[in-house]
Amino acid sequence: MPELDRWQQPDGFPKDAYFKAVHDAIAAHGTPPESWWHGDPWEGAIILDGESLAGTGATDYDEVVVSWRVDQDCEPRHVDDFEGSGWYLVMIRGENRQVRDFTTSLPYLPEPEQVAQAVATDLGSRSSV
Repeated sequence: MPELDRWQQPDGFPKDAYFKAVHDAIAAHGTPPESWWHGDPWEGAIILDGESLAGTGATDYDEVVVSWRVDQDCEPRHVDDFEGSGWYLVMIRGENRQVRDFTTSLPYLPEPEQVAQAVATDLGSRSSV
């Protein structure tokens, strides 16, 4: 029997509400995202554009994507039962893309506040600059 957490759908992948909550938590930390999306069950992202990044330590980037992706053939039965990257950053400047792990190690489905804190730590937030 699966031991799913409140952010997981019956198939074990995160609900749309999870990515919306991460978006809202990042905004509450002083870096209002442009948008968020949850496409296929194994991926989702929060988009920080130039306006979002103003006043942070990432102002030199055109866009930063706070991404979540796991292997699409996962069959998660609990909150840590995933394979793949989990949460990471994609820093975009012009045609260049740089993939970075967070300085703070995150579990596969951390609470939205944990993701927001990792973003604030790695990028700096308007409230901490």
